[in-house]
Amino acid sequence: MKFAARLRGLVPIAVLAVAALAAGGSVGAALGGVAALAAVLAGVAYVGALPARRARARRYLPEGPVEAGQDVLVRVDVDFPRLWPLCVLSLRDASATALGQGLPEERVLSGSRRSLSASYTLHGVPRGLHPFGPISLEAGDALSLSRHAFLVPCAGELLVHPARVSLKAPPPQGGRDALDLLPRGTRDFQPGDAPTRLHAARTAQRGFPQVREFDAAGGTPYVLTLYAKECDAADLELLLSCAASLASAFIAAGDTVGLKFAGAPAHGVTPERGPEQGLRLLAALSTVAGADLVAARAPRATAGADCWLLTTDAQAQFAGRILRVGAAAGQGALTRLQDLSAHLERGAL
Repeated sequence: MKFAARLRGLVPIAVLAVAALAAGGSVGAALGGVAALAAVLAGVAYVGALPARRARARRYLPEGPVEAGQDVLVRVDVDFPRLWPLCVLSLRDASATALGQGLPEERVLSGSRRSLSASYTLHGVPRGLHPFGPISLEAGDALSLSRHAFLVPCAGELLVHPARVSLKAPPPQGGRDALDLLPRGTRDFQPGDAPTRLHAARTAQRGFPQVREFDAAGGTPYVLTLYAKECDAADLELLLSCAASLASAFIAAGDTVGLKFAGAPAHGVTPERGPEQGLRLLAALSTVAGADLVAARAPRATAGADCWLLTTDAQAQFAGRILRVGAAAGQGALTRLQDLSAHLERGAL
């Protein structure tokens, strides 16, 4: 049964054979010859396409960060052994269909070729971690007498960050604290260095003036808390985009930033600073689910930090700054990401 299903050309061959028997004579002989030739072609095509099972696929996704709503170019390369020269290959990436988009079927006559390549664009990809699975490959002959359909392993992931806007980081409440300095080591003295930074022991050891170097430990840490209540998908994405924009601005300014989710505190991000922390924050915001932001009541502020509550709840109370987002958050709430910078400049918190 499985063999017959793959040899779809058996149906017209059988029809020709029956017609040949019914017609008889020279007409029957001609029809019988055509049926025999078709059967031979079907058998050769079936055997000639079998090596395609050993095909290997590679999928190329963007290397840099991708934000929600952007278009993403994806390329798929499939390498396969030498096939029957008249073998036709069809390629389709089922993972694109899972994202609500599909790759138009790519067909190619193998001939002397040993590879097949196809590119397509995913339009307006949504936020999240999107897994990519096997490539669907179909091999057969040009007359569709036989077909082999199978999946070629080709795993991959595409992390899509929330959409962001560029912001100037607001200072902490009460003004920015003086940065604590942590000693890092010493280096050669350079013109302009303060004499108070000279390191006597290191200078004597190296025979050339050495000065101390320091790293800034950071001032008041920022903690962004996300709390959602009775909001639709659009407002949820707006909330996450506001958080991503603020976190990126604080990280770019060299500040210490942490993240909390009202409904899933364990999924938050411990306050740290630096580019790697920025990637951790964006990854957490990219993969968080709406249920992780829903809690019975508004969360409390974190002691010793400049705390922000980003919420869709018009009634939420908080001992810190509150940024209300979405249509359900009441009058004066932010409803467009493009207005976030002006919203902060007006002090609408």
